[in-house]
This record gives sequence, structure tokens and C-alpha cells, in this order.
Amino acid sequence: MSIIYTSASACVSVPPDPQTPRPPDPTLHPPGTEAAELIKAMSTAQSMSEALQNCLSPEEQTRQSGEKTLDTIFEHNLGEAAYSLLEVIALSQDDGVRQLAAVLFRRHCFSMVQANHNFWAQCNLETRTAIKTKLLYLVENWPEVNYGLKHKVCECIAAVVKAIGMEISEQAEEAGHDIDDLQMPCADEYWPELLPSLWKLAQSGSTTHFETALYIFSCVPGIFGTSIDKYAEAIRDLLGAAFAHANLDIQVTATLALSSLLGRMEAPIAGYFSELLPPMIMVIAKALEAGNVSDGEKSLKALVELTETQPKLFKTHIEEIIKLMLSLTSNPDMDDGCRRLSLEVCVGLCESGGSMMRKVPGFVQAIFPVCLQLIMEEEDDEEWSKQDEPIQHEDENSICSEDALDRISQALGGKLVIPVAFEILPSLMEAPNWQQRYAACLAIASIGEGCFKVMRDCLDGILEKCLPLLGDSNMRVQYAAINAIGQMAVDFAPRTPKEYPLSFAAKFHSVIVPAFVECIKRAEGHPRVQSHGISALVNVMDNTKPADLSPYTEHLMECISFLLQSQFMLVQEGAVNLLATVADVAQEKFANYYHQFMPYMKTILQHANQKEHRMLRGKTLEAATLMGVSVGKEMFAADAHELMSIMHNSASKIEEDDPQISYIHTSFARVCQVLGDDFHQYLDMVLPPLLRSAQLPSGIVEVDDDEALEHLPDGVHAWEVLAIEDQRFAIKTSIMEEKRSALEMLVLYSQHLGEKFAPLVEQVVEIALKNLAYYFDEGIRISAAMILPFLLHSYLENSQYGPLQAAALFQHMYPKMVAECEREPFLDVLTSKLSSLHMCISELGQAAIQEEFLNSTAELIVKLVKDYDERATERGEQRQKDEDHDEEEEENLTEEEESDTEVLGELTTLVQVIVHVGGQSTKQFFANIAPTILSLLMDGRPAVDYRCGISALTDVIEQFGEEALPYLQHVAQVFIYSLSSTDYELRELAAYAIGLIAIHCDKHMSAFCKEALSPLLQMISAEGSRDPPNASATENAISAVVKICRNPANGFSEDEMLPQLLDWLPLTEDDEEAKYVYTYLTQLIKAQDPRVTSAEALPKLVRAFAQVVATPVAPVNEPYCQEMTQILQMIMGMEGASSQILAELMQDEDVRRRVEKAASALGSQA
Repeated sequence: MSIIYTSASACVSVPPDPQTPRPPDPTLHPPGTEAAELIKAMSTAQSMSEALQNCLSPEEQTRQSGEKTLDTIFEHNLGEAAYSLLEVIALSQDDGVRQLAAVLFRRHCFSMVQANHNFWAQCNLETRTAIKTKLLYLVENWPEVNYGLKHKVCECIAAVVKAIGMEISEQAEEAGHDIDDLQMPCADEYWPELLPSLWKLAQSGSTTHFETALYIFSCVPGIFGTSIDKYAEAIRDLLGAAFAHANLDIQVTATLALSSLLGRMEAPIAGYFSELLPPMIMVIAKALEAGNVSDGEKSLKALVELTETQPKLFKTHIEEIIKLMLSLTSNPDMDDGCRRLSLEVCVGLCESGGSMMRKVPGFVQAIFPVCLQLIMEEEDDEEWSKQDEPIQHEDENSICSEDALDRISQALGGKLVIPVAFEILPSLMEAPNWQQRYAACLAIASIGEGCFKVMRDCLDGILEKCLPLLGDSNMRVQYAAINAIGQMAVDFAPRTPKEYPLSFAAKFHSVIVPAFVECIKRAEGHPRVQSHGISALVNVMDNTKPADLSPYTEHLMECISFLLQSQFMLVQEGAVNLLATVADVAQEKFANYYHQFMPYMKTILQHANQKEHRMLRGKTLEAATLMGVSVGKEMFAADAHELMSIMHNSASKIEEDDPQISYIHTSFARVCQVLGDDFHQYLDMVLPPLLRSAQLPSGIVEVDDDEALEHLPDGVHAWEVLAIEDQRFAIKTSIMEEKRSALEMLVLYSQHLGEKFAPLVEQVVEIALKNLAYYFDEGIRISAAMILPFLLHSYLENSQYGPLQAAALFQHMYPKMVAECEREPFLDVLTSKLSSLHMCISELGQAAIQEEFLNSTAELIVKLVKDYDERATERGEQRQKDEDHDEEEEENLTEEEESDTEVLGELTTLVQVIVHVGGQSTKQFFANIAPTILSLLMDGRPAVDYRCGISALTDVIEQFGEEALPYLQHVAQVFIYSLSSTDYELRELAAYAIGLIAIHCDKHMSAFCKEALSPLLQMISAEGSRDPPNASATENAISAVVKICRNPANGFSEDEMLPQLLDWLPLTEDDEEAKYVYTYLTQLIKAQDPRVTSAEALPKLVRAFAQVVATPVAPVNEPYCQEMTQILQMIMGMEGASSQILAELMQDEDVRRRVEKAASALGSQA
């Protein structure tokens, strides 16, 4: 692969300054270089210069020749090549060549993407010293005022510092330490000449040199490392002098340096620089007042970065800064890019300093109209709605404002935003000016998610204002009204089944669905509005129960038939998408329409073969296969085989980035779901393209500057740009989506095909393990983790592979799994990775429990609990120290805690699974993690920590028995204390653990069990103890009492306990505890124990048994349930109170039917 990764024009970000040829400057060569080395380096530099010149040629053949020569030079000796690039910068007469040399040096000194071209790691000490010396000589003796090229050289210095920093970090990691940016050493320790050289440049009196030093500080903000305290005063004085300098270039570069340096400082040290914020703001105002857009933009970007890293710095001057930023944003004569950046300053402060911004008087009242103003600047275009193509480039000001309203609402909350919105928007929605109506609808669509709690009580009034605008005379307004209603269906969708009755779709579907259908029909000839209306209708349907949509099915099918006749591609695509949704919602009821629409779907797939039809074909495949899933195998099978043939033919002609690819993958999976084992014949056809998609290269490119971004293939809109530390990466969106879709489908195939997937496991596991570390997309990492347990299952189910191969596979997998759990930065993905790990252990069983695995997993658990504690401590400190902490901020912290709780829960499950599967062989494993687990039960911990700690110990008690005593003696009192907790889940776990102690450790814990009886009885008799959500906890307490009392040494005899137990029946919530108690009782009955067969006791048992057996989910095949059924059958043939009670209960039709079902199951077992 060539070392040139972007076009030559993308590499050169600043046009060369026109100037006369310049003779080589001997001062640019550091003294002390040996003559032979210099001659050799200059010889290589000459070849390098010619190759770079060729790379800039407009002729492709010449460029390819240049790239080939560069490859040869770099392959021969990377260190020599790197030094030669610096020679080219020093000697070349062509500024384009010099800039390209600097870009290549920076790119290949240290790259997170092209690690094989990182020359710094391959340079010896002598070469490294020469490179450092050369770089400092270049900047110290820079002979020109070409800031663009000079900045490229400064960035080369930054690249060297980054490469050194990465080496230090890797060495620390190998030694078992983590080093973040704030812990890096000062440059004095690894490049002693650098800081003295920069101070010398800054104090030289030369404007050029001063600007150079400032720019390097902006490029290498971590240059001071852990010595930042020592240099803080000097840095502040230096930047203060820069802001006071008469030269605007120096002032602008000072804004970059201030922003970068403060971004790497702890807040207390950063506060030391707060006095520099007003002069930084003045630089922005001065640049823009002078019409210097470029400098104004640079300074505004620096200010935006500062809002993200040090929002508290703005507090003293917040009102003045907000006033200036909003005045710039609202000025239509200002450059649009600067207006958007000014708005971003305000939005960024909301996101990073929400509690502070909520206290700024009148802030929302000021910013809301400014955002609306930007939206209202949209110009009318009668042809816009008639375009038969997706919207590619909407007005950037409008998009920025909608995004701002969304982010402000989420950051500040509905209590502040909704009063302002409701004061402004109603009148705008009835205004004669179409832009005002348009802006109001888009604002409603933007604020819903952030204002959920406040806005959900006002939805009827909002909808009442929006519905008339579906028939507005202006098509843009219609589009915006559709957008508002469709977005509300998403923002106010039910988050849990219990919330459905209060959701937007549930409350208003009877109004919205007919209104959308009429709007869609009425907008004929305006494909953009029609297709958007269809998408919004799909949003509503996706969030509505199928039963509620049933009355509209006929009406919707008529609408789909009408839309499929449209001449517009957008409308046809939308119609097919709507058909897919109706099929998915209607399920088996779609059979009435299947034969009407399936032929049409096949006609599209057979005849729509042009490039512009690709999306239509993809959506048609989706619709056809969803129709098949709805109607089932019997009706769909013949068409399924025909569709497989069509998809096979399409797949063979597909080009890279074809939107059909993901649709084909998911459609194959649906056919597999319907056909089951009959799908096996298609595996050789389906899986090769899927595997190719899953193995696509990352599609990641490092982008050096904004110009490189603009020259990305297919345009910047086809890429997602991410910033990681000081580097930017562009990710090809289509490649990422294709990889994600392919991995999701592999999960489904491995899950559904079981043993038949085994031959592919060896290849798929490598794909999955590699993508566990695909840190540019969370979905890809989650799917990569999810597939691993299914791969083990495939081996275990297939006799040709079996347990031995599965065990070998796990030994290959787990080191990567454990390592990626340690590295995972996102809690939701970490939860999935941990879940995958314990599912693999559950799948494989004892064969997974090997010493090395247990040791590495123990280290993982200790580390992750430590991380969990550190995050909890940070939240606690934030609550205490943040003077602006308020209700909204507390909600944000609570959400973070919930994510952390899920991680801790999966960690606990991992411990439980290991101990449960490994039993006695895991004693050393638990001994290694015991201090960590027991720390969760220390005083002052939240209930969730207690729950997780007790959960982990329950399996230890069960598996280790009396050998668990050393752990229990430290924390047993926590179990008793937890019985009175207000957290019902904690009470349940504590009662369960006490019951286990009574069974497995009773000889040594009788005093403890005796002490636990009183709080257990209090818990059982407490008011509301049998009501949800307390019932399950109470049943665990009942079971614990039974377990304790069955051992007379615990101080409470069965004779005393049994009468109470009969009054506590029935137990219906916790299957395991019900099983224990009812097994005990049936044994007593079979033994004719008078304590349960007496005239007083037996009727109570009969009532309880009948109530249990008659429940809809009764485990009729469980032995204890069969024993109860036998007893009930016996009672039926007897006379007395018991049979009379049973007869009364059997008068209930449901009870009678379920008891008979249980009896029937008992008969079939016999």
C-alpha cells in the first residue's frame, strides 16, 4: 500500500506563498552532523524531493511513479526516510513539496491507523536525536513569514511528542500501570531541549518566533505534563503578553494555546487562568469587527473547545460572553460559519455546565428566538418539494439551530425551556409568514426529547396546533408539521409496557393515522413531502400496539396500493417501507393481503435493475421477507425460494457501498427464520458475502486538516468525523453500517442454525474477536461479543466438533474477551461484553474453569470494581463540591449510576456463574477477589452494592458450604441489617442468603440463624408484605424461616413454625422458594404427619395447593407440583371440610380447567 493515503491536494492545506526561488540556507543544518551522514541524507532527500514532486503531478501515471518511489524509500529505512523529509523541508524550493513532506512526517511519525508506518518506533537513539535537533533548528531559524508551512513543521514536533508519549504509556501499561494525559511526565524528561527552545523563541522579540512558540504550545498541550504547577505562572504571563501584543496573529494563536493548555489542566489550576478569558473574547470581537473571518473562526473554535473542557472558567463573565455570542449569531451580516460557532459556544456551555447555565438570568428567553431566527432565514423554493431525490444539503444554519434547540433542551430540561417555547411558538404557528410557521414546527420536533417530562402533559394542545398545518398552503410548512408529529411519536414513545397508555401514539393514533393518510394523498406531485409523511406514519405505527392499529389496516392497504402507482421513486420507496411496517404489525392477519402484494414485490425485484433503483430494491426485499415472516412457512415457502434466487443474482452484481447490501443480509436472515432447517441449502450462497462484509477494512482515515476533510472521497457527508485526543479520524459511514449489519446477521445465523453453523465457527470467531476492539462503533463491538456464546454452542451441538473443540475454542477466545473488557470505555458495551463472557462459561461448563482463566478474570473483576468505585467517588464529589448542582444535574448523575449498576450487576453474575459452574475448584479464585466483593458490603454503601455483594456470596455459600465461613464472619450482620431495608430486592436477597446459611452452614451459624428469626418474622408480618413488589421478598423470608426451623438447634421448633406457615400460604411469586416449601409440606402429608393432616391444617393446605396448581404458569411437570396434584386428586374422593373447600374452588371455570390440566400432565407422566 502506498504511503500517500489522500489526494495530493488534500495533503497541502495552505497554498504556497508566491515568492522568488530561495537558495539553500546552511543555517538550517544542525552543527555536528558527520559529513558522510549528511551526504547520505541529502542524497536520499534528493530522491525524496523528486518523488514528492511527482506525487503532486496532475498526471496519474506520474503520481503513481512518485508513490512507488516513496514506498521504496520508506521500506528501505524508515528512520533515514523520516530525516530526509526534514531535509526536503529545509532545502526544497517548492512550498507544495515542503508541505507534503511535513504532512507525511507528521502522519507517519505516529499513526493510530497505519501502525506499520510509524517510523518513530523503529528509529534508533542516534536517529531520534538527529530528528529532534533538526526540528528545533527548523523552527528556531525559520527564514520566512509563511505561517501555513511553518505550522506544518510545528505539527511535526507535536507528532514526535505524541509518539514519545505513546511509548511511555505502553511501557507503563506493560508494567501494570495506567497513565492518562494528566500523568504524563514533563517534556524536560524526554526532550530536554524542547521547552528551553520554546521559551527562547517566545522571548526573542521576533513576532514570527513568538507566534511559533505559541503554536507549538497549542499543538502539544501536554508538554508540561505533571509539572504544570511549576510552570503555571510562567504560562499565564506568556499568554497574557501574547494577548497584549499588537500583532493579531499572535493574539489569535494565543487563543489556540490557551484553549489547548487549559484542556489538559485540572480545574483548580485552570482557574488560575480565568483572567485571560476576557482578552480571549476581545480577540474574537476584534478579528470579526475587522472582517477577518479566518482568524475569528479559529478563535471561536478555540473558545468552543474551552466550553467543553473548562466550563466553570466562564462563570465570572458568563452574562457578557453569552450576550456577545448571541449578538454575533443573530447578525445576518456576519459570516455564517462564525454565527454557528458563536451559537455553539452557548450550546456547549449548556452541555458541559448545565447547572451553571440554568442560573443565568433570561438565558433561554434570549437564545430561543435567536435559534428560531436562524431557521426562519430559510429561503422559499417552489421546486424543493417536487424533487424526486433525498434531501442532501439543507440549510446549515437551520440544521445548526434545530440541533441547538435539541441539545439545549436536553441539557437544561423542560422546566426552563417549555415556558419560553409555549410563550413564543403558538403565535408563530398561526402567523401569516410561512417561515414562522415552519420554524415553530421544527422547534417542536427539536425540544421534545429533552423536555419529555414537562411536555408530555401538553401533547393534546400541541397536536391541535400541528394538525391543521398538515394542509398548509406552503409545502415546507407541511413537511415541518409532519416532522413535528412524527418526531413526537418517537420522543414520547413508551419506554416500558406500563407507559403505553400515556404514550403519544396510544393517545392520538385515532387522529394521527387518518390525518397522515389524507396528507400523503393530498401531497401527490410533491414526493419529498409524501415520502416524509410516510416515514412519520411508520414512526407512529412502530410505537402503537398492533391491536390499536387493526382498524386501520384496510385503509392503509388502500393507501399503499395508491402510492405504489406513483411515478416518483421516493414515494415508491416509502410505500414499500409502509407495506413492510403493516406486514410486521399485522402478523398472521396479513395473510388476507399477501397474495395481492407479493407479486408486485417480485415484479419490482425482477425489473427495477438500474442504479437509481437500488434503494427501492433493498426496501422491497425487506417488505417481501417481513410479509413472509408474518404469514409463516406454509404460505411463504415457495416465494421464499424464488426470493433467494433473486437475491443471489443481485448479490453477484453488487458494487461497493451499494445500499442493497444490508437489506440483502437482513432479508436472508428473515428467510432463515421462516424456513428453519430448510435454509441450510443456501448457506454456501448466503455466508460468503456476509463474511466479506464483516471483514471489510475499517474505512478509517486520519484527516490532517479541514482541507483534507473536504477532499474525502464521496464528500464529507459520506463520512463520520471523530476526534480522539488530538487526532481526527474520518470513518466511511456506509462501510461501518455494512459491517454492523453483517455482524448482526452472523449473530442471528449462529443462533438459529446451531450445529449446522459449526463449520464456519473457526472463521467467524476471528472476525468477532477482531471486532471486539472496533472502537469506532458500539454496535459492532456489541454484536462481536454477542456471537461468541453461540459459536461455542454450535461446536457443542455438532458431534464432529464436540466438547473438546469447544473447550479449545474458549481457550482461544477468553484472553481477548478479558482484555477488551478491561479496555472498554463505554459502560453499555462493557455490560454486553461481560454478559458474553459469563454466557460462554455457562455454555461450556466445567471445561472453562482453568487456572489461567480464573486468574485473569479475577484481575478483571478487581479492576472493574475499582473503576466502579472511582466513578462513584467522582459523582459524590461532584454533588458536594459543585455549587451549581441542581435537580437536572442530579438526574444526569442518576442516569450514570444506572449504567454503572448494570455493569456491577453483570460482574456479579460473572462471579456467580464461575463459582456455580466450577464449585470447589474456584476457592482460590474467590479468595483472590474476596476483599473486592466484601468491600461492597461495607458500611455506607448504597443498596445496589449490598445487592451485588450478597448475590455473589449466595453461590459461595451454596458451593463452598462451611468453607464459606471465613467470608461470612465479616459480613453476616449485613444480611440481618438488610432485612429491614426499604429496597425490596435487597430484602429478598438477604432472606435468600440467610436461608442458604441455614442449610449449608447451620452447625457453625446457629446463633446467627437464631438472631435472624425475629427480623424475618417482622418482615413477613409487615403491612403490605404480600403486595407487589414486596411479595417475592416475603416468600424468601418464609422459606428462610422454614429452613432455620427444620434444625432444632436454631431455637425455633417445627411445631411452632408449621401453624404459622399454613397461614402464610400460598407461595406463588418465587418458584425456587415455593418448590422448597411445597416439597417439604408434601413430604409431611405423605408421612401422615398429624401437624398437617389434622382437620384444622389440611383444608388450609388444600386451598393453597389448589391456588398454586390453578395458576396459569403452574410448573405442572415439576415433581413438587405433581405431588400436590396427586394430593388434590385424593382429596376429591374424600368427604369433609377439605373436599368441600376444593369443590368450592373448582366451581371457578379457570381453576377447574387448570387443575384438570395438571392432572392430565400427571397422567401423561405416568
